This record gives sequence, structure tokens and C-alpha cells, in this order.
Amino acid sequence: MKTIKKLFFKVLFCSLIISSLSFISCEESSDEADCDISALEYAQEAYFDAYSAFISNPTRSSCNNLVSQGRTLISVAEDCSDVDLSSVIDIINSSDCSAF
Repeated sequence: MKTIKKLFFKVLFCSLIISSLSFISCEESSDEADCDISALEYAQEAYFDAYSAFISNPTRSSCNNLVSQGRTLISVAEDCSDVDLSSVIDIINSSDCSAF
């Protein structure tokens, strides 16, 4: 249970960072050609769907899907921002789903 709580708070932190940065940074980007807003919205929706699925049913499969969707969202968000996402990347990469 302790592992689930730790992962929950890591995921929650990532969710807050990504959701606040993704739309703001795309709207303020000086080079709109690099930022695919529709891809960003799709990746963000897929991440939050995976997050909801993990919270509803914390299994290894749902955890792995959440981590995968987090990596996809970060990849898309990096094209839309000059913001350093390394701390979020570290949290996603250090998420350990083997406890499930």
C-alpha cells in the first residue's frame, strides 16, 4: 500500500506539472510550427485516461500504461515548450510498477 501511495503522489505531481505547462507553453510558443496542439491534447487526454484507470484499478498493467502514456505526453510537450521537464521525466522514468 505504501508503494501505491508513493506512486500516486508522483503521478499526481507529474499530472499537475504537465497539465499546467502543456497548454500554457503551446499558447505562448514563439515557434508554433514545432508545436502540434492537437497531438498535445490527444496525448494529454490519453495520459489522464490512463491515470483514471490506474486510480480505479492499480495493477501492474495499468501502472505500465500510465508510465507509457506519461512518456508519450512528455515527448509531445517538449516540442511545445522551452520549459525544463527533466524533473518530470525523472519521476516518470523512476516509477516502479513491479510492486503490483
